[in-house]
Amino acid sequence: RIRVPGGYLKAEFLGLLQEIAEKYGNGSLHITSRQGFEIPGIRYEEIKFNLIDKLDPSLVIFSDELALTGEEITKIIQRHLTDDRVFGVMARHFNLKEFFVEEKLNHARTQIDRCDGLVIVYGVGASLVNAGDILVYCDLARWEIQLRYRSKELGNWRCDNLKEDILKKYKRGYFFEWRIADKHKKNLYDRIDYLLDTNEKK
Repeated sequence: RIRVPGGYLKAEFLGLLQEIAEKYGNGSLHITSRQGFEIPGIRYEEIKFNLIDKLDPSLVIFSDELALTGEEITKIIQRHLTDDRVFGVMARHFNLKEFFVEEKLNHARTQIDRCDGLVIVYGVGASLVNAGDILVYCDLARWEIQLRYRSKELGNWRCDNLKEDILKKYKRGYFFEWRIADKHKKNLYDRIDYLLDTNEKK
């Protein structure tokens, strides 16, 4: 999520927007009056290096750090995970915001309000931190997520479980993470300004 106070952006960043559109999108740009960032489970280092750092923001907030820990989330969703290695219960009634710490969200919002320069909020649920002016949704296919589970490159959200059994990681994703992510994503469809395909490593 990117916030540009007063809608002012230096001309030098226009070339970067072109690069983003051509490298990650279909080569076109759609100008709106909003800004922001949504990144569900992609390679954060790619976004940080190829996009965020080049924008030279005054403030960067990683939204994942405002969420509950993996252990806290597990306690809440345990009955949906069950003790079975494969089978679980769909967690459709949860909302993503339930897994964020309100005090941390409020602190981040205060930081944003006090910042006069460019602010970027990135990570899962970035739009929950601030509405912003431009929303960039970074898309990652579930098949690619599973491949990263298998290669031990990716663990579950907020969990330190890269080496955990692939079926357990998949189960947590299938019965919980993808349900709340889908629900959250549907609320963003009409607000997305840019969509990045993050399935290929850049």
